[in-house]
Amino acid sequence: MTTDDLRAKRELNTGFANALTRAFEFAATTAIFCGLGWLVDRAAGTAPIFMIGLAVLALIGQFVRFWYAYDLEMRGHERELEARKAGIVRPAEQAP
Repeated sequence: MTTDDLRAKRELNTGFANALTRAFEFAATTAIFCGLGWLVDRAAGTAPIFMIGLAVLALIGQFVRFWYAYDLEMRGHERELEARKAGIVRPAEQAP
């Protein structure tokens, strides 16, 4: 395998790992907030108001967090593309 093939494979594997991490984080955070809401509802003797409220809060928070993380990542890619167009290549990206 060439260096470019290995680099592409590494980037693909990193992408899969990042996606799995984000999916697990999204599901686990929502489940934890939902569980905490259930405990509050159980202690307060209310209907599933807190459970639904905290689950929605977790979903909104995760969406906002992912939005900003995605925006930051895309800005980095845009800077990298502009640098490549200008002929500036970081030493780690140069071919051997």
